[in-house]
Amino acid sequence: MKNNILFQMLVVGAIAFSSCKKDKETSVLKPEPDAQTLTQVEDNNDSKSESDQANTDVTDALDNFKSISGGRVAVVNERKIICGCSIDSVGSRTIRLSYDGETPCGNPSRTRSGTITFQLVEGNQWKFPGAKVKITLNNYKVTKLSNQKSWTFNGVKYITNVRGHLNWSGYLERTDSLLYRERAKDIKITLNSGKVITYNVARTTSLKYVRYSNRDVIQFAANGDTTFSDLQLSNVDSWGSNQFGNSFTSNYLTRLISDSYCFFWRPKSGTILHKANGNSVTLTFGVNENGNADTRDCAYGWKLNWSISNGIVGDKIISY
Repeated sequence: MKNNILFQMLVVGAIAFSSCKKDKETSVLKPEPDAQTLTQVEDNNDSKSESDQANTDVTDALDNFKSISGGRVAVVNERKIICGCSIDSVGSRTIRLSYDGETPCGNPSRTRSGTITFQLVEGNQWKFPGAKVKITLNNYKVTKLSNQKSWTFNGVKYITNVRGHLNWSGYLERTDSLLYRERAKDIKITLNSGKVITYNVARTTSLKYVRYSNRDVIQFAANGDTTFSDLQLSNVDSWGSNQFGNSFTSNYLTRLISDSYCFFWRPKSGTILHKANGNSVTLTFGVNENGNADTRDCAYGWKLNWSISNGIVGDKIISY
């Protein structure tokens, strides 16, 4: 897909300089991004993570309705439970997730409220290749309990089951993965500050069973799958207008990976580049307290590197 829209100032705004004069020499302190810039980057990153988690809830919920999903021999007598959520059929091909707004979920903990309604709009059942669901987010609000940050989603997106589930045995035997394609246009995300992000999405995600020496996990991976040739950007994942009204682009340098052991909110690896107006910010996930790749079971956080058009660079480490 090619686009000729103006993109984002996702980050790197006002940089504060401090200088002092001594013996006719001037020294400049290491620049750091202002508080507004850091807030902007964190909010956009978290919005993406919460959107991905909502997708996982949808695909999990589908397993509870065999007439829509097509059923899987391995889970005939198993019912998926989603944290803080009731799952109901509201039509022959439509399911609604209703969140209670009270139950702490995940790590770091968050509560969720509102509804997500999804409908099978293409294909006879979800298990077949090419089947598509329409997902409607209605005041779906996620609140992070540690700092009371919140993201409220409203809008529509679509997920296509690219490979289908016909080779379900391959998935269980860890030789194959499930692959989904996501598309969204003009989703509105309202932050707790009252500011709004407008989000467009073009990405693929996959789920795969992975066995480690001490545990089995479901591995989640995401990658952008759109190219803006005029900007020489590949693997573009999202674009739109950020909370300050500036246009943005976001593309993957390496795919994002997380798993069910550490919860999908805490990526273990991945690199995403945000660009606009000659400025760029790189987010590297799965780092330790020193900003290096974290080899522990669950990573400490992510590293933010910024580069401004005048050549100023810097970095900061942020915990999940």
